[in-house]
Amino acid sequence: MKSLHSKLSLIGLFLFSTAFALQGCSDSSTGANDSAAVFNGSVDMPMAQTHVDGASADVSATVVSAARITSEGSLEPISGTEVETNASGEFTLEVDVNAAQHLAIVAENGDQSVSTVISSRAENGVSYTIQPVSSETSARAEVYARIVSNHDASIVSRADLEAAVSSELATAINASSDVRNQVAAGLSAAAEARAAYVAEVSGNGSSDIIAAAAAQRFEAFTELEATLHSGVTDQTREAALRAFMEASATAWVDAGLDESNVSAMAHMESRVMINSTSGASEEARNAARARAAWYAAIAMDMGAQAEASASGFSAETVDAIAQAGASLQAEVRASSGASGEIRAHFETFHEEVRAAMQSDGSVDASVILAIDSEINTSAGARAIFNAAINGTTSASILVEAYKVFEAAVRTTVEASVEGDAGQVQAIASLMMLINLGY
Repeated sequence: MKSLHSKLSLIGLFLFSTAFALQGCSDSSTGANDSAAVFNGSVDMPMAQTHVDGASADVSATVVSAARITSEGSLEPISGTEVETNASGEFTLEVDVNAAQHLAIVAENGDQSVSTVISSRAENGVSYTIQPVSSETSARAEVYARIVSNHDASIVSRADLEAAVSSELATAINASSDVRNQVAAGLSAAAEARAAYVAEVSGNGSSDIIAAAAAQRFEAFTELEATLHSGVTDQTREAALRAFMEASATAWVDAGLDESNVSAMAHMESRVMINSTSGASEEARNAARARAAWYAAIAMDMGAQAEASASGFSAETVDAIAQAGASLQAEVRASSGASGEIRAHFETFHEEVRAAMQSDGSVDASVILAIDSEINTSAGARAIFNAAINGTTSASILVEAYKVFEAAVRTTVEASVEGDAGQVQAIASLMMLINLGY
């Protein structure tokens, strides 16, 4: 893992990030009216409204329009943008995207209403395809509207919303404004911590890294939108979502961070979200934890494999570590999100990777065990780290905690392992990652 150092003002970093803020449009093409962008989508109401005689309401009666997201977080309809869906619930909406800084699409049918956030990067003269406007996208829109009212919209992207808010968490958000507010605060705090961490590990290059990652994450999100545009199977939906989550992590590597940095950063972001929703219902906490931990597991697997390959371990050891990472991902994804369950999966990963390292032979098994034992004493680096991050959403506290933990593990490994600097660094990074826990 790269050493941590701070060289860039977060204020400057956030201002630079504004250009890459809300990212949410899907498959696009030119040829639309130059004075407006065109949004092609469909409406998926949570429950069909019924007439007095019990027959289902005609979905073609759904009115779709654009709306401004005001600085107070309310949706203000834009006059003249209204269209109606066809019999299949599909619509084509034209809107001048220069009409407001933050835009949404609202669909209304009787007393029911659903919405979705559209991208501040949308351009007039371009046609966009978006995923169905539904109760799930409405939850994300509600969260984003709260983020706008909190003046944090410059650091939270549409990709962030998609990555954090699952259908289960969306249900909890739609049922409780408190959950909405906590998720909004969590996304803002996670984005702030992420920016601080990138500044620490990359110094003067952090602005370029954030810009490059934002662009690549936007591309990943547009692919997800395109896949989800029309009716898809659960299997296709899961595959598309997994590809998006993986691309969200690899975007940071392609932008210039090393894999262990990305793993630690994803872990930090996930802990911020969990800490931010501590006051929510158990169902909401579990939903937030399940999604956050899944992203952390994806990044952890990526980082562990990279460091294992750099450590000089045998192909068999590298493969065993990859298998442990795949199991971690699968177990976390299938979990309920309960705290003890997630913690147990990450601890199993820790034990499996440590066992693989011990069996390799390039470093004496007793040395690996001694290093791990020292990290895990009651007053060891892991206990100090866990105490430091427990309950906090402060970017400065979190970044310092990860920095101190990484340095402590590295010192322990350097004092115990003989070898070239690259191998020792890789082993230190791997030991750090598997001891982050959850």
